[in-house]
Amino acid sequence: MPQLLQQTTNNIQNAQPNNPNAGAAVSGASTAQASAPPASFGRSGKFHTEQGQTQNVANTSWAASVTQQYNVPTYGFLSMLNLTTTLAGGAKGATVTVGGSADAPWNMYSNINITDVNGTSMWNMDGYASQVAYLYGGYRYYTNAGSTFGYTPIDGTAGAGAGTGNAKFKMQFPFEFSQDGMGCLPNMDAGAQYRVNLTYNGPSVFYNGAAQQPATLPSIATLLELYARNKPATVDSYNNPQSTQPPALGTIQNWTSQILTVNNGQNTLQLTRTGNLIRNHFFIFRAADGTRATAESTGVVPSVIEFDVDAGTRYKMNTDTQRNFLYEWYGFDVPAGVIAFPNMMDPDNQAGNEYGALWLPTTGATKLQLQFTSNAAGTLQVITNDIIPGSGLVYSAASMAIMV
Repeated sequence: MPQLLQQTTNNIQNAQPNNPNAGAAVSGASTAQASAPPASFGRSGKFHTEQGQTQNVANTSWAASVTQQYNVPTYGFLSMLNLTTTLAGGAKGATVTVGGSADAPWNMYSNINITDVNGTSMWNMDGYASQVAYLYGGYRYYTNAGSTFGYTPIDGTAGAGAGTGNAKFKMQFPFEFSQDGMGCLPNMDAGAQYRVNLTYNGPSVFYNGAAQQPATLPSIATLLELYARNKPATVDSYNNPQSTQPPALGTIQNWTSQILTVNNGQNTLQLTRTGNLIRNHFFIFRAADGTRATAESTGVVPSVIEFDVDAGTRYKMNTDTQRNFLYEWYGFDVPAGVIAFPNMMDPDNQAGNEYGALWLPTTGATKLQLQFTSNAAGTLQVITNDIIPGSGLVYSAASMAIMV
């Protein structure tokens, strides 16, 4: 378990000139104010953004296994990180057609590894899996590929001067979830920083093979931005007490994945990520050739999935029924090959802002198992979103108390 609680004693404070002195006594506070319960961190911890580093990959240097490391700016409590990747300067040349691969642009990165101040992974997945995690993880109601400000598809248009292969896209990596700032992480020590480690796929993976990449590759610029909450003072400007840290400080949600082999016929597969509260399980099926669409057409994606917990069956679900539910919950269809089993649809069958009623508790001995029949061989990527509680007060967020 990451020793995140050790980081709560950071003694390097961010400059926050708009806040009262957090250590000062409440001068002249009324008896009612002194005895009132503090405002929740969700109210007292205001949002703050900062620009981080921009790093570049020259078009002549873009290749598989190129790596970059970003230091996350220090301020307050880490809520979310944002990456903006811009491809510019490409030219089609003699290429007949420029086209992105099925997983583009999210597969720009073969691995995204975000580590805590001790170097322990908190988010460790490829780019496409990371996009699936954000889409269905219960952080926003709408897809992040719908805004013209955040998403410009790969230019594969025909005509002179077109088909450049240029593009722009944003990727988000939330750590805050549920209610009242749950999951926000102390980020006030410049000597112990969180880090983002990127590993690139090569251009032939990003585009639809070498034949559909532009003759002159674009250069790549990637900007890191911090989305944080400030460290509140003990009282607000009206001398009302307020919480100075997130509920169950040190609670963290992890995103990880494992790749399992799918056989033609009956499959019984065990999921290995147990021991914490499971918030989400997402599945990405791929055919032997690595594509999600072929997984659908050849029957790697099963028609029925049985999901067992220990000796009992939790779900035995037609996959088209589950996908229909997902449309009702999220408002858009899952991509080819993808099936989601979220545990955060309470209290109103909408993703996010949950009270934790559906989180699945597991121990190291818990057996999570899938059973299904496939009509072709392929792979299954299991994406697990689990919560490591910082204390026994993981259900202590003020607005979660209604579920007690």
